[in-house]
Amino acid sequence: MLNRKKMFTVFLVMAFILQMNGCKKAEDVETDANAVTPTVTEAPTEAPTNTPEPTKEPEKKEAAFTDVSAMEKGTVIDFEDGQNGFIQLNTAPGNADESELSIVDYGGSKVLKVDVKNDKVPYVAIDVASLVKDHIADVRSIEMDIAVGYDDGEFRACSGLVYAYSGTERTESSDAWSVYLATKNPNVAKRVLDNESEYFVPDAQNFFVVTKETDNGMTAGVSAADLYIDNIIIRDADGNPIPVDASAGFDKPAGFGAADLSNLTGIVAESTIEGAEGKTDGGWGQAVVIGALKNDGGTFDPSILKPGSIITVYYSSASAPELILQSWTEGAPETSGWAKVAPFTVNDSCTIAQYSYDDMVVAFGTDDFATYLDNFNVGDTGNAISVSKVTIGMPAGEEVVIEGAEGESDGSWGQAVMLATVKDGGTFDASMLKSGAMISVTYTSDICPEVVLQSWTEGAPDTAGWAKVAACADTGTVATYSVDDMIAAFGSDDFAGLLDNFIVGDCGAALKVTKVTIQ
Repeated sequence: MLNRKKMFTVFLVMAFILQMNGCKKAEDVETDANAVTPTVTEAPTEAPTNTPEPTKEPEKKEAAFTDVSAMEKGTVIDFEDGQNGFIQLNTAPGNADESELSIVDYGGSKVLKVDVKNDKVPYVAIDVASLVKDHIADVRSIEMDIAVGYDDGEFRACSGLVYAYSGTERTESSDAWSVYLATKNPNVAKRVLDNESEYFVPDAQNFFVVTKETDNGMTAGVSAADLYIDNIIIRDADGNPIPVDASAGFDKPAGFGAADLSNLTGIVAESTIEGAEGKTDGGWGQAVVIGALKNDGGTFDPSILKPGSIITVYYSSASAPELILQSWTEGAPETSGWAKVAPFTVNDSCTIAQYSYDDMVVAFGTDDFATYLDNFNVGDTGNAISVSKVTIGMPAGEEVVIEGAEGESDGSWGQAVMLATVKDGGTFDASMLKSGAMISVTYTSDICPEVVLQSWTEGAPDTAGWAKVAACADTGTVATYSVDDMIAAFGSDDFAGLLDNFIVGDCGAALKVTKVTIQ
């Protein structure tokens, strides 16, 4: 039997062996098929309560009008005082809109609203000379916030120009502005006077004009956007704001705000030539090039060039443009290859020029425009030019009001005016209807009326029984009819001997005629 000391020694040895087996490294442990698989703790199915929330996308911040609160009083025009007498619209250009100006609340501010009425171009003129007075020669730039707004509240991109009219000749130059994203509405528009030729000078009535010339809403079939203008700042060469007198009135330069008709021949039956607008940079370029109908893609109808007719060009340039009639058709006169026609008259403000049919025939070398004319052009004469409109019409004679030519019809192709001729005991003197004369009808209707010439006199042409004549020009309130068209429809020019009734009738819409004239 082991004594107590020996037994204690054996116990220590056994304990040491068991400890060594438990301390083997993992890689030294042999695989045992019968070994118990250790329990694995699964991840919790719910996220811990301290997991952060997903980061939200920042909200889109809409653009706003410039914060001018820190600017010195009298150096920024913010319209909070309701003053806008230094701004006027120029309605003289052929494509000008007759907009309305007002001060309204918009975007949390008082602003100038330009309410566009006729879906045309607003010309918003800012009389800087009156605003800055003795500091006019220091002006080097103008800036302002411009926003656009549509009746339906949707955003569409728009753009335009800020023009400067500089120096003693008020020479035109421009910079573009645009609003092109909802977050860039409003956006800052600027015009910088880059060099000495663009600087303003004293006593020359220099000014800026803001226009809206591209409107994506109109392209999409929506009415034109209105403009909202705020925070006008005029700066000097160092970028410092120039003090302004916002109570100043607008000092109109000659020819501003209404068409200058000095030296011009009065025109009746004036119609606009489609597509006759454009610009050049000078250097004897062509602002307008329109192909004749006889050529693929052409839109110019040479038949409108009739004896006695006058072409009128509405433009902006330091010198009057020239017409150029161009032909490359076989058999055309040598002069027709590039026939340049000078105006026979220009208005005093050099914004409207007129060209005669006779001068066109002489320059072209023939009156057979229908056969030989290939291009109708308007070109500059060495100075940059902007052509806004080209029209054709006949020279106006003395206007005579036709007695009794007024009345109404209900819109069922009825007659608002029916005048018996003098030969039948009536009041209408048919001898007034001479080749080259024009009849003008002032009316109210949704549809332009027609003139009807009626005869039951023996010997009249078959066509004279009910000869209907369409207007050759129409403004929506005044329709003009050519006596030459009446001769063609009636079948004779013997109105004094054959005409029995002179009629103005509706074309399916209620009609009111208030005046008929002949000239």
